[in-house]
Amino acid sequence: MFKSTQLTCFFLFIVVGLVITLMLPTQSLPEMLMPFPRAEDKNNHIAIFTLFTLISRYCLSLSPFRLSMLMTSIAGGTELIQELSPYRTGSMLDFQANLIGIAVGMITAIVATSLIQWINKHYASGYPR
Repeated sequence: MFKSTQLTCFFLFIVVGLVITLMLPTQSLPEMLMPFPRAEDKNNHIAIFTLFTLISRYCLSLSPFRLSMLMTSIAGGTELIQELSPYRTGSMLDFQANLIGIAVGMITAIVATSLIQWINKHYASGYPR
């Protein structure tokens, strides 16, 4: 499932960081963890899950489908945990924003991988073919 021990540790570090960040009361989060103003909460969800999906795509040896299922489970799990937390509330709109972030991350990863493979194929010898 994992490509290497270092990537495994990095992935688990990101998961733990994500869960801790999503469980803190919103007023205690530093501004640097929120790439957009608080009023644009959905953009934060999209940005976080896009980045998380991209990182996961390169840390895990999973097919795009299985990775999408894992990321969807994590997105749903975080919203469920937030709903059960006394400091946070879960939201279907947040979950939908998470899913948009996952989709953007998956599309970006697939396009980037295809582009890298095309470049390697056509420019491997240093000259265009």
